[in-house]
Amino acid sequence: ENPLVYCDGHGCSVAVHQACYGIVQVPTGPWFCRKCESQERAARVRCELCPHKDGALKRTDNGGWAHVVCALYIPEVQFAN
Repeated sequence: ENPLVYCDGHGCSVAVHQACYGIVQVPTGPWFCRKCESQERAARVRCELCPHKDGALKRTDNGGWAHVVCALYIPEVQFAN
């Protein structure tokens, strides 16, 4: 089972699969995606692997951002916990 988890951030429409995004346990209360959790200004947050800003993003090792799906389809890229 890999349920969808929805971000409760203001104006955020991100929905992710629990395992795909690395969520250990499905939250019982509000949950915020990594982008909303960081509270970084949206203008500065964009995927380093494609030109898009929206969607399920995770931090990169160098402090940037990448879409989970972009990283999955580029063999040289991998996610750490």
